[in-house]
Amino acid sequence: MLRRITGLIAFMSILAMAAPAMGHGLWVNVYKNEMYSPGHAIATVGFGHISPLDDLLTSDVGKIEVGTYQLVDPDNNKTDLPIPKSAIKKIPTSAALKITTGELGASKFAFKSDTKPGTYQVNARAKDTFFTVWIDKNGKRRKGTVAIDQIDNPKKIILSLRYLNIAKSCFSVGKWTKPVSQGYPLEITPISDLSNVRPGDLVEFEVTFGGRPLSIGAEGLFQMTGISRSFGGKEKTFIMSYPHDGRCRFTMPTVGQWLMQINVMQKVADRPELADLKGKCLSIYYTSSFTFNVKP
Repeated sequence: MLRRITGLIAFMSILAMAAPAMGHGLWVNVYKNEMYSPGHAIATVGFGHISPLDDLLTSDVGKIEVGTYQLVDPDNNKTDLPIPKSAIKKIPTSAALKITTGELGASKFAFKSDTKPGTYQVNARAKDTFFTVWIDKNGKRRKGTVAIDQIDNPKKIILSLRYLNIAKSCFSVGKWTKPVSQGYPLEITPISDLSNVRPGDLVEFEVTFGGRPLSIGAEGLFQMTGISRSFGGKEKTFIMSYPHDGRCRFTMPTVGQWLMQINVMQKVADRPELADLKGKCLSIYYTSSFTFNVKP
């Protein structure tokens, strides 16, 4: 176990070298408005470090391209949503202010009297991306979204990952029903009713990896974290739970939107099923997120 802890610390140190390009994550925001009956919900994608909005899909420190963006109804029927483009536009100003515009996939879902009751998911998956840190033939440290076999004569590969990013959120109409798992490589699915969570309530999530329950153990020190702008203050602390038999539980401390995240890393050399990635990257890095709101 000590060896695995040491390995985890080393891995996190390597990831720190990859920041900020790897530091940005993907999530989905969903806001439900029932001020006027029958109400509506609005969804956007988010990118950066902390929800709800932090950065555009393309920034000075990183870029992500959304591959799929869908609404999933209570019967597991899927509707494709317009995929937000990563392209940005810069607008000059006479002041010392930098203006950049871009898309975040805003979609409005208007409820009707005959809208099917139950829980609707809004899910996004980024296009899989390579990320490599290397020493080039001139001895200079470099990094970029390229595979190893795309680099011209590197002296040394410091880090090379295939990066898979999945983001989910949901809203309910009329009543809460358990969302259907979508079969993503790494997936967070709520077990608890998230439609009316208050501070102090216990919430539970199912976590699956490759379709099987994920658990802390010999395979890794996996952990799900939760962050919110309403919690942690300047210290930027977070809540955390280890998955046991595919379940993570949290007692929610504060009102606000919460971004839940979990990551899994596998070495390509250790996995025969990843043989097609040999020569392209050293590891595959899965990350999955889920957002929900805690009410006052």
